[in-house]
Amino acid sequence: MQRYTEKRLQMFDSRSQEDRSAAQPGKREVSGQGPFVICLDTSGSMEGKREQLAKSAVLAIARLTESTHRKCYIINFSEETEHLLVKDLYTDLPVLVEFLNHSFGGGTSMEQAVDEAVRMINSNGWHRSDVVMISDFEMPPISETLMKQILGLKRKETAFYALVFGTRPEMDYLNLCDRCWNMDIPG
Repeated sequence: MQRYTEKRLQMFDSRSQEDRSAAQPGKREVSGQGPFVICLDTSGSMEGKREQLAKSAVLAIARLTESTHRKCYIINFSEETEHLLVKDLYTDLPVLVEFLNHSFGGGTSMEQAVDEAVRMINSNGWHRSDVVMISDFEMPPISETLMKQILGLKRKETAFYALVFGTRPEMDYLNLCDRCWNMDIPG
């Protein structure tokens, strides 16, 4: 599972080499500039295989921070949020493993996670961050306030990406992203 996820995320390792003519209108290329901010859905609907893949994705992104010398700020969210800043993977690995061992449960509220991401990006000058939202996106439609926060960060060269682990995602979130990947594996 980790190898599968790493292959799907390898494009984060360097600038995208995609054919620009194949890109969707209005969508940007991978920035590859600032820190990663990961919003990880830890709600009950992510239990099981989705949980394994989501945690593998976080580990794969954290591994990329070493070769690209980028920080990684992880926000676990369900009804509440928890967060962790990974500055150096080798030093912070035990703390990261403990952080990822937290169980999944409860409902889904992405509002608090995005509020925390906005606070962290604005307070540290991380305007060229790559925000990766990992979720099944099975949640209520996006609020006007949240949409304005995301659009405000995008104007400051922050890129938004989504790893989708669900079959019925709320498209309002995905339409705001620069790129989305469907990560569900049948069976």
